[in-house]
Amino acid sequence: MRRGRYRPRDDRRLTAPDDVSAFGHEIAAVLSLILADGFVGAYFVGSIALGGYARAESDIDIVAVSDERWTRRRGKRSSRRCWK
Repeated sequence: MRRGRYRPRDDRRLTAPDDVSAFGHEIAAVLSLILADGFVGAYFVGSIALGGYARAESDIDIVAVSDERWTRRRGKRSSRRCWK
């Protein structure tokens, strides 16, 4: 095995806690409205994706993918809309 390369120990799927999953779905729904046809998807990354999420300790990292070019201004505006 190469150094530094992540390899899962088995092929079980990781599942986020129900409330975290619901939060992810809410964020994805808002992003879908903002980006419309440009929205590709929203994905958990970080501790949730790697199986290390600890309630009250971990943050929740979500990456949004768009097939359109993003400007810094558009990113800030979209971020504000997600947190309303």
